[in-house]
Amino acid sequence: MALGNFLRRGISSLLKKKKKDVVDPNPVQRVQNQPKQILPKESKDTALQTVRKDLAIQQYPTPPRTGALQMGSPPNQNLMFGSALYDRIAQKGPGTFTADEWMKFLTDVREKNVKIFGQNYKEKVLNPVKFNYDNTAGYLSGKQTTVPLEELFDSNIAAFSPTGELTGGILHAAKLAGVKVPGKVLTDLVRLNPINRLQAFEFRDTFTEPVKKRLYQNFKNTFDKVTNQTPADFDVNQISNMFTDALERGSVTKPNFSTLMGKYPGLRKEFQQLDFQFDDLQRIRKNMRPPRYKNETTYTFQGGRDYREDLIALPESIPGNKPSIKYGHYNEKQYGNPIMHIRYDTRFAPNGDKILMIHEIQSDTQQNIAKALRFNRTSGYDASVRQNPYQKDAEIAFLIEARKKIGDKIIKGDLKRLESDQAARAIKSIDNVLLRKGQGRPAQLKAKDDYGTTDINYYPLLDRSSYNNYAIKYMLNKAAREKADYVAVVPANYIQRGADSSKFKGTIENYGFASGAKTPKGKSLASLPNEMKKQASLFNTTAGKIKFSLSDPNKPYKKVDFKNVELDKNYKIKYHEDASAVQQPGYRFIGKYDLNLYGDAYGVKVSPLMLQTQKLYKKEGGLVQYGNWKK
Repeated sequence: MALGNFLRRGISSLLKKKKKDVVDPNPVQRVQNQPKQILPKESKDTALQTVRKDLAIQQYPTPPRTGALQMGSPPNQNLMFGSALYDRIAQKGPGTFTADEWMKFLTDVREKNVKIFGQNYKEKVLNPVKFNYDNTAGYLSGKQTTVPLEELFDSNIAAFSPTGELTGGILHAAKLAGVKVPGKVLTDLVRLNPINRLQAFEFRDTFTEPVKKRLYQNFKNTFDKVTNQTPADFDVNQISNMFTDALERGSVTKPNFSTLMGKYPGLRKEFQQLDFQFDDLQRIRKNMRPPRYKNETTYTFQGGRDYREDLIALPESIPGNKPSIKYGHYNEKQYGNPIMHIRYDTRFAPNGDKILMIHEIQSDTQQNIAKALRFNRTSGYDASVRQNPYQKDAEIAFLIEARKKIGDKIIKGDLKRLESDQAARAIKSIDNVLLRKGQGRPAQLKAKDDYGTTDINYYPLLDRSSYNNYAIKYMLNKAAREKADYVAVVPANYIQRGADSSKFKGTIENYGFASGAKTPKGKSLASLPNEMKKQASLFNTTAGKIKFSLSDPNKPYKKVDFKNVELDKNYKIKYHEDASAVQQPGYRFIGKYDLNLYGDAYGVKVSPLMLQTQKLYKKEGGLVQYGNWKK
């Protein structure tokens, strides 16, 4: 069997397995109660031995190009996320190409002048390659995008040093083997990227809007019959407030229906129906995942409605990772490998616009790994440090063939001494790569003193900039589906977010102040506001400072309090501990048009276009940019 055919059949078979093993390229959209995707099992070593010396590879057609970011799927499939890398590979056209040809097409290696000890030298720098979509790409028509370096790594197409030298992935193995690779092999790898199997798990104690609407409509139909015959009864009129409160707050308190049935025997059937409606509330609520950090005031800005926590996780084991390593807040087995979580609630603008308000975006999983890589000034995309365990079959097949080719030359005795030495070193290099692939163990790097030695397990979306980008796009898509008007972020100085004096700088740089800037009066945007601004530009909408409600505008009586937030300095922040529809002791009246009801935050206007497929990954990736190491 020719190597090319082996690769084509091997990778394609992973995509064409029986239904339960098919990789769904529609990530996150499959939320709670959906069956997890089963990772295709890697072929046995014996299968690799079928690879022969014949390296003839037929001409392959161009991978299917349906719509931008669709990864060969029908455009009407409405994926939440798609791949610019897939689209770029499809642009290459039919045929097979060397690893160097692919790298030149998929990356941008430039030279820059550096001066060392007074002497001028040229240094290679690896950059993401840019390309333009044609006029058939929907909202992306004519726009420029990039091939993210991180996606090349996560798809196991290429691992590389900051200067662009290949250190791993299918292209590295193909280069060692001296064979060409068809585009179809690479696009199959893109689709098998574990990021395409991420799932969202929602934690909430309030009902979704469709469920809320259905429950309330059923309730109202019966309640109206009762109120038509009992217009002045206070206890009856309270039933509606109690039901609405149960929908919004989560607590279900039933009225005394027995007393009301005795008082109005002619309405017994209607009161029984209302009793059943309250039971439905309780029954549905028992099947919800309750949020875990709603009452943690250090991490949560009080006063919002419909508080939620969304966990983005890879619900499968990751080959080679240490299974005992489980980080942070959501470490139960049913969630597999948590990648990030997003905590948010619902607020309102003075004109009534609905705002999804982000309190926190965090990845417990990746934090220590990224810190260790930065501390050691090590690239997160270098296979000698961080191994991608997925789709390694084809990579190993290339390496085995490369070793055989070199060994045959040595055995024949056709090599000169220098060539023989080079061949021996090449075999040793291949053996080291094969050893790493066989072990499948995470590397260890020394982190800062307070973290000790960190296991460099593999997870997709390594750096904060990467999972921030994913989270913002996810929230904008969700806001569009829920018909919200804005997505905004609670300013850094409104909540502590667990930051002590050593971490406040990172908190400010991530969340920013009300203007979105890293300082109260600065212009340079923090990480999350900057992501919002980029998305606003892409979808032809706006981003900037907006007003958001400190509590429910429809409940005008507020319990107002103040707290101190310690960051670069002490900030005294006003918040609403509670809001009520009726007057209570210690509560003050603040109407929905009173400016004292609102605070300032950075937000982005939601566009209906955000319902369409969005691009995976940010432009550069976070750990290394343009050859400069970040600490």
